Amino acid sequence: MKNGHKRSDEGMLRCFTLSVEGKVAGAIYFQIGLRERRREAEIIFLEVKDEYQKNYFGYVLLHAAIYTAMLYGCSRVRSLFQRQSLFIPNRGSI
Repeated sequence: MKNGHKRSDEGMLRCFTLSVEGKVAGAIYFQIGLRERRREAEIIFLEVKDEYQKNYFGYVLLHAAIYTAMLYGCSRVRSLFQRQSLFIPNRGSI
């Protein structure tokens, strides 16, 4: 994956990472469908290391993915997985 994305005729796979002091704290992978008349993005994977989960890094990564999808003209963003790491106590799910 060069420069955080890989493009094909059907879509684009994107990856954003968030690092703290040179160490990766979290990452999000999502795909933007380019062929459909009504474009949509699919979040494939979102993970934040345990020691950084209280810093809202999941929200930052998710917001960056949604904003990028909007720039590509997507009208819908959906998640393809259910993970415990997406739930932050007393804040609800991402």
